[in-house]
Amino acid sequence: MLTLKKVLIFIFIYLITTNIVANDLEISSIRDSIDIKQSFPVFALQDTLFKFYDGYASFSAKERALLTNQKINNLINYLKSTKKDSLEFNIKRFDSYSEIFYNNISLIAITDIDAKNYNTHRDSLVEKLKDKFGNKFNKANTKFNRNQLIKNIIFSMIIILIAISINFIILKFSYKFEILLMNLSEKQDYFITTIKGYKFNLKNLLYAFIYFYEGIKAIIIIWVIYKAIIFFLSLIDLDNYWDFKPLFTGLFNTLTTTIIFYYAYKLAKIFVRKVYERFNKMKHKILEKMQYKKFTIISEEKLIEIAKYATKILYNATLIFLLYMYITLIFSYFNFTETWAAKLFNYVLSPVDKAFNALISYLPNIFAIIVIYFLIKYVLKMIRFLFNAIENGTINIPNFYQEWSEPTYKIVRFLVIVFGLIVIFPYLPGSSSPFFKGISVFVGILFSLGSSSAIANMVAGVVLTYMRPFKVNDVVKISETMGIIIERTLLVTRIRTFKNVDITVPNGIVLNSHIINYSSDAQESGLVLHTSVTIGYDVPWKTIHDLLSKAATATNLVLKDPKPFVLQTSLDDFYVNYELNVYTKFPSKIPRIFSDLHQNIQDKFNEAGVEIMSPHYGAQRDGNQTTIPEKYLSQDYVKPAFKLDIISKILSKD
Repeated sequence: MLTLKKVLIFIFIYLITTNIVANDLEISSIRDSIDIKQSFPVFALQDTLFKFYDGYASFSAKERALLTNQKINNLINYLKSTKKDSLEFNIKRFDSYSEIFYNNISLIAITDIDAKNYNTHRDSLVEKLKDKFGNKFNKANTKFNRNQLIKNIIFSMIIILIAISINFIILKFSYKFEILLMNLSEKQDYFITTIKGYKFNLKNLLYAFIYFYEGIKAIIIIWVIYKAIIFFLSLIDLDNYWDFKPLFTGLFNTLTTTIIFYYAYKLAKIFVRKVYERFNKMKHKILEKMQYKKFTIISEEKLIEIAKYATKILYNATLIFLLYMYITLIFSYFNFTETWAAKLFNYVLSPVDKAFNALISYLPNIFAIIVIYFLIKYVLKMIRFLFNAIENGTINIPNFYQEWSEPTYKIVRFLVIVFGLIVIFPYLPGSSSPFFKGISVFVGILFSLGSSSAIANMVAGVVLTYMRPFKVNDVVKISETMGIIIERTLLVTRIRTFKNVDITVPNGIVLNSHIINYSSDAQESGLVLHTSVTIGYDVPWKTIHDLLSKAATATNLVLKDPKPFVLQTSLDDFYVNYELNVYTKFPSKIPRIFSDLHQNIQDKFNEAGVEIMSPHYGAQRDGNQTTIPEKYLSQDYVKPAFKLDIISKILSKD
């Protein structure tokens, strides 16, 4: 709901933003209009007295500054070795420049161009510099007095003792102060209400102060030591020989920054731990929000895991950013590494700027890729709908079988996706670069060389699809492998044998082998199974036909119509080869059918007294017992006609 408060806040933010942008534009325009020159300072006793912007004669601005600083240092050394009550400086004026002298020692030369840089006249500028030199060196001259130096040393020792005392007091009473803070933090919560109604818990603020107390204490101690050292070195005039202040300032800033970044690192760890604890408390509370009509869009555990992983990525990115900023700041604190900080900072800003500009310029291509993607997506949906209708029989196409719908859909989908990739390819970043083209050619050659057998199997799979030699659940025999087809893909065909062993056969081998399909016509005409026995010429063939037919009729899963039939396939020297043919509609039960059929043949022949035995063995038998089991020789099993023959044969043998 849009309230007056929100409207006022929006107007306030808008005015601030426009003012900032206007100021930035104004500042940038001023910077562009001004030609900023590089300056080279002239130092004297820690102060910058003058800056050169332009050269003169054969000397550059930098050389003029170095020469002037050298003259000033020589003057300082001279003053330290001699005792002067006061110093006098004079000016010599020439046509194009003026010089400031001490006795006959030239200190600095000022030109009209130098005065123009300060927006004044040369004479006025030289007079001001003369006064500066006089005040500075006369003041320094008094410091060089031996008695004053001793006083300064004594005073600096007092400062050092004071600094040590302050640090001792901080360390001595810090433990008691910490106990006092802990006792205050254990008291009852106390809230402060602001004018706008916000409440602040003082107990939480106290906890935060206790947490940062060690860092604050370390920064105070370092600051006291830093100030004491700076003051001590300035009193003993060491700064005349060495500009120590930037170095100690850099060290102090380095230690302070290290402490601050250490606590920033600890805060990041605490934040991650708190977020993890928050995620664990959210279990069993967000599942209902991730459901739509009792359908779970994503599991609660998976969602929490993703959130934790994202938090970990953010934590690592924060640590890398803190480390980068820490190194950059440390480099910026020292004169000899100051340029490194700018370079290091540009190393990150430059790629980010280039990436952002590239992303902005690439937006039209992204939109084109998105449009092509959705077009391909909906074309595939239309194709899927068409082939589903063909598979369900809603749409009938002459000479196009329903089982062709799924593989044909996969082929068409592959071609459509390839076409979409070809259309999208020119819009990809770097697609026209020689490197990208070289990589594409290399990958294509590698793929073609390494996948020749795979492509051959895919082509064989397509050919087998449209040859229709078998379907899933058909009983087939491919080469020496016999079983049930459980899966067929573009690359392989999987067969499960009657022993429940899965065999994967590449489609290239399937295409190059002979395929026997036991199921193709089994349901309509029936599958014919056959087995053979060899019986001697002493048993009438009609009896054999009758016994085999009865054995076939007694077998389960064998059809009664069409009737089983017997063929005499050969008349050999000692026996006749009888082939029993039966019909069945259960090709997946072939092993069981053959087993039952053979059992029934044994039973029927033994009951009839017909011995299933090699005639060679029977011709050479000398009093040996017949191979028919004894229970079949009793009255209950052996029929009279064959029983008398068997008994007479046994008696004649004896």
